[in-house]
Amino acid sequence: VMVNSNKNLPEYNNAMGILMLMKGDYESSKKYLKFAEQSGLDAARSNLEELVRKKANAAKMKKNGK
Repeated sequence: VMVNSNKNLPEYNNAMGILMLMKGDYESSKKYLKFAEQSGLDAARSNLEELVRKKANAAKMKKNGK
């Protein structure tokens, strides 16, 4: 199966940002989501907000030794 993907599409970058977020790769997630947001994809903005929450939770858990 051949998939034609355009890595410049905001939707692609948003999806990759979500995938990286789920994997815990927050830096890569931020890069993808920022690119999608700058391309005008509104959904990327809410995903960036989710990224901030996830990073804060991860930092809090690390601080508490969990």
